[in-house]
Amino acid sequence: MDKQEIIVAYTSKGVPLTPSQYKKEIDEAIAEIKNGQFVSQKEMNKKV
Repeated sequence: MDKQEIIVAYTSKGVPLTPSQYKKEIDEAIAEIKNGQFVSQKEMNKKV
């Protein structure tokens, strides 16, 4: 099995991720946070 084919994580929807896909997901999440695209705990509590 190729190193890139190894499953290292799964998304919240159950989609398997290889190491490169996992890193891409993390990099995208970090970019979203830096751009202010997130909901704070306080805001989330108001929605629930």
